[in-house]
Amino acid sequence: MSDGETDQGAWGVAVPVHGAGSDMIAAIGVAGPTSRYSEERAHHYVDSCRIAAAKITALLRGHTGS
Repeated sequence: MSDGETDQGAWGVAVPVHGAGSDMIAAIGVAGPTSRYSEERAHHYVDSCRIAAAKITALLRGHTGS
């Protein structure tokens, strides 16, 4: 999570995406203006990013869910 530390007036969240092994190969995140920040919104986007990252990781590892 970042709230103005990297870019003044912006906040964001990001989570790692892992490859076929355990190495982090990318990140997925969301950013927006601090005027639209709320703790509830940040937690919502962290959860959404975690779900997306888990799906991408599963696909990279050959798990299609079928």
